[in-house]
Amino acid sequence: MTPTTKAQAPLPPCSRCGSPLFDNRADRASSKSPLARCSDVNCTDPKTGRRTAFWKLEELGLVAAKQPAAPAAPKHEPPQPATPDTANRFQEVSRAHYRALKFVLEHEAPLIQSLGGDVASAVAAMTATVFIEFHRNGNGGNHK
Repeated sequence: MTPTTKAQAPLPPCSRCGSPLFDNRADRASSKSPLARCSDVNCTDPKTGRRTAFWKLEELGLVAAKQPAAPAAPKHEPPQPATPDTANRFQEVSRAHYRALKFVLEHEAPLIQSLGGDVASAVAAMTATVFIEFHRNGNGGNHK
């Protein structure tokens, strides 16, 4: 235990049991060592089961906890209302996704069911894969 120097604020009592804290700020072995430990060996952290220790000044109440930064203003334009072109494109993409799902359900789902496991997740993953491959090959949802 190191005595408090003039440059260091005195430590408050342990926030769990009220016992004095051992001050390790001046002679910490490394940055991984705690700033302070409770002097009561029976005072333990309920999460870890280990003796109560403090690694951050905020935990000791010696500095104000950092406030979260205010959210930055969006840097992009707000979405524009759908135009007939985007609505048509959405319909094309929806149809292509439906066709991919229909293909997987007709051809792959029976095989997946025989294996057991999470069939819904497997069908969703396979549908996404078929849909992506369909678009990579230049089919882009233009077929009805």
